[in-house]
Amino acid sequence: MSGDWKPLGRVSHIARYPLKAAGGEALDSSRIGWHGVSNDRGFALLRTGDPSGLPWVSSRQFPRILRWTASTVPTSTALRIATPDRDWLIDPKDLAARAAFAEFATDALGEPLMLVRLWSGTHDAMPVSVISTATMRAVADLAGAGDPAWQRFRPNVVIETDPGRSWPERQWLGRELRLGDGNDAAILRVDRHTTRCEVLDLAPGSGADDNLGLFAAVRSANRNRAGVYATPRHVGEVTVGGTVWLR
Repeated sequence: MSGDWKPLGRVSHIARYPLKAAGGEALDSSRIGWHGVSNDRGFALLRTGDPSGLPWVSSRQFPRILRWTASTVPTSTALRIATPDRDWLIDPKDLAARAAFAEFATDALGEPLMLVRLWSGTHDAMPVSVISTATMRAVADLAGAGDPAWQRFRPNVVIETDPGRSWPERQWLGRELRLGDGNDAAILRVDRHTTRCEVLDLAPGSGADDNLGLFAAVRSANRNRAGVYATPRHVGEVTVGGTVWLR
């Protein structure tokens, strides 16, 4: 390890969200390619009547989608979606299956929708979302809440850092994170802060606002910012428990 790298913490969680806005899946390890964590946000529900540049269903407008959980099928490109009504297994090449789910989603969410798949992912900003445990703890302390579920922040990588240093991501902008020790460890460049919205106040698994006040805490203390977006500089692996380095 080069002397330029300084130990920062360790990887505590890895996650991907195969269907944008829906609940995702926790991982023990993953490949990070040029477009982020493998299979992250590869599918999305397109709002066919939305002319904006971000025409995807989001949990901000449709909190009910947080009751759905999406996952990938090992050694397959299929998408599995568990909803309170039924479970779906969708082969992306099966247009009839995709249309059937889109019809279900249209009825459930009350707006014409189409299930689309993009090989580069349907990311709003950068392909990798990162947050520290210290920042999540700071948000909870400000809100007077217990430890919030990390899933509220919808990160790809959670880094366990020194709990005594709040908002450590402020020092990461323009720098690199190495997620592990070996030559195949992924390296990310930290490009911008993550701007938050009311989704922080929606409980994972239900979409209900449970009045924790997390968004208000972030807005007042850190200008709506919690966590960072990053882009891959070196494709590679990330594993829970791996050491994270900063330079």
